[in-house]
This record gives sequence, C-alpha cells and structure tokens, in this order.
Amino acid sequence: MKKNSNKISIFQQYEACVLETGARPGNVFDFCSKAGIAEPAFYEKFGSLEGLENALIAHWFEETAIRIKSEDVFLAYGAREKLLALYFAFFEDMVSHRSYMLLLSKGMFQDMQHLKSLDQLHTVFKNHVGQIVTEGVANGEFEDRKPLTGKYVNLVWLNFLFVLKFWIEDRSAGMERTDACIEKSLSLTLDMMGRNTLDQLWDFGKFMFAPKA
Repeated sequence: MKKNSNKISIFQQYEACVLETGARPGNVFDFCSKAGIAEPAFYEKFGSLEGLENALIAHWFEETAIRIKSEDVFLAYGAREKLLALYFAFFEDMVSHRSYMLLLSKGMFQDMQHLKSLDQLHTVFKNHVGQIVTEGVANGEFEDRKPLTGKYVNLVWLNFLFVLKFWIEDRSAGMERTDACIEKSLSLTLDMMGRNTLDQLWDFGKFMFAPKA
C-alpha cells in the first residue's frame, strides 16, 4: 500500500529511512521502496535525493523562522535580539533532527562544492535574515556603509555556517557550547555591522583633513 506522498510526508519518511538504516538510500527507487511511496510521486516534488535533502533543512529553518517571527515578544525586539533569538530557536529545534544531521553532514564543510547542498537553506536564510538586517540599518542599529550594507546578510550567513559546523561537532551536554558560540560569534559579527572604532576614526580623519574655514 502506497503512503501519503505530499512534500511534508516525504520529508518525514526520508528522515525516518535514514535513521532506521543509518545511511542515505542508494537511490530514489531504493528510498521509495522502503518508504512505500510511488516513484512518480517523489519526482513530482523533488528531482533527486540530494534535492530532497537540500529542501529538508531549508524547510526546518523556514518553520522555525515563521513560528518565532509570529510571537509577540519577538516583534518587540531590536534587530540584534531578533537575530540571536532566531539562531537560538533554530538550533534548539534542530536537536530533534541531530542524529539525521550527524549522519548526513560528513564532508559538508570540506569545500564550496559540498556547500551547494545548503543552497536552498541559503535562500530561505537570506529572505528572513535580510529583512531583519534591513530593519537594523533603518533604525540605526547597524551602520549604513553603502555599498557594503548590501553584503551584511552574507556576513551573517558565513557566521551561521560557522555555528552550524560548530553545532555538528559539539559534544557538550545540552549543546551548551553551541549556545556560547552563538552568543559570542554572532555578537561579534553584529558588532562589525554596527558603528565601531573604524567609523569613529573615519569621522575623525574627515574632521582633521577638512578644509579650514
């Protein structure tokens, strides 16, 4: 009997298949046979197993972002607090999928080719984080340094990849080292985007070398 084959159901069945066997299925036919879904139904949603894996982690981030952004307390936060809250919420949610991620993350951070497995996550991340960064620039939390301002979201993405790799390698109880990593590394990244000593030196230099009246 063929099971439900909507996208969310396939996500759930794929994660369960990987966890039960301890490895990726050999191919789409192998997965569909084990999951009890029709191969054409799979290809209606995904082009490959790699595409499914790519979409799955993006789906998890999207779920977290939508949930937390709907909370009243989140709406009252500034941009910095929103980004910290989003990170903490996502990595807390990901504990439920940690065994799956540990199985599939081998080699993920070896080179840029492997990071293509996160390109859908990258798109979703930019959509949600870009809105928060834009808000932070508008309210003065982050310094507007055109044309660098448009690259801020890329800076946060690089920080996110660092934290994701740290989380995968973290063996501390309760992922407490990851919590500390988020607090320290993201705060440092956001400090770079805020007004800092370099901006003050630049302003001072302009003042010192401005034409005398």
